Amino acid sequence: MTTFPSLSILAITPVGAPGTVRGVIAADGAEASPVPMPFVAATVKVYAVPLVRPVTVS
Repeated sequence: MTTFPSLSILAITPVGAPGTVRGVIAADGAEASPVPMPFVAATVKVYAVPLVRPVTVS
């Protein structure tokens, strides 16, 4: 049987001051997402069309 040490022997020290942060807007949270933004690709097909009518030879 495997035994694990009790978690009560670990020291848990809070970091920083308790409370809310001032000077942060809601839009900052969207930039700090833990997942990458989805990639969006667009395909454009361009045709070369002359601006004049080609010369007709008879």
